[in-house]
Amino acid sequence: MKKLAVIILNYRTPQLTLNCLDSLALQINAEQHHVILVDNASGDESVTIFKQTIEQNHWQQWLTLLVSETNGGFSAGNNLGIKAIEAEVYWLLNSDTLVLPGTIDLLLTTLKEHPKVGLLSPRLQWPDGEPQISCFRFHSPASEMIAGASTSVITKLFQSFDVPIPVRDELNFYQWTSFASVLIRRDVFEQIGLMDEFYFLYYEDVDFCRRAYQAGWLVANFPQAR
Repeated sequence: MKKLAVIILNYRTPQLTLNCLDSLALQINAEQHHVILVDNASGDESVTIFKQTIEQNHWQQWLTLLVSETNGGFSAGNNLGIKAIEAEVYWLLNSDTLVLPGTIDLLLTTLKEHPKVGLLSPRLQWPDGEPQISCFRFHSPASEMIAGASTSVITKLFQSFDVPIPVRDELNFYQWTSFASVLIRRDVFEQIGLMDEFYFLYYEDVDFCRRAYQAGWLVANFPQAR
């Protein structure tokens, strides 16, 4: 069993995906880590490009390409990758992300130090370093009122219910985090199941985090990993 399996889902973004793989290549330890690249029935040149690049770069030791016959959406594509390999931790990683040096070690070390954390995300940031909000509270009637009102008075009054939470500089705990980049323990999947494929795109992360949260797992963000 691998220590870490990275699941990357591609749908008609071959160059972005290759950029992501390039950013991972120097951090991957083939004995402990493996990448599952799932092409979600792109129907373009993605698969041909991936096969050629994998062979040219000799990535076969740490990278497996899976080609889905149908596009079942974000949850279904990631579930396909998760079921393809046994690992202690699974990292769902968007194809348009770049992993900065040292990120894998930082995230795995943080999980080891916090055994109650079932889901862990790194800091997401734009190319200029500006952070992206990626950690949230669950939606509630109060949060929907804030969204509907869109006024500073209402927002300040019910700030503790607002869904987005400002980016922080230290490890912190949240109710849910974006699945653009998230590590999930195998134990979490074994306890609550895979992602709900009813969600084609969006809200699958909210749903999964809520189920994990209700099962007693903590959701955390570690901003030193980016």
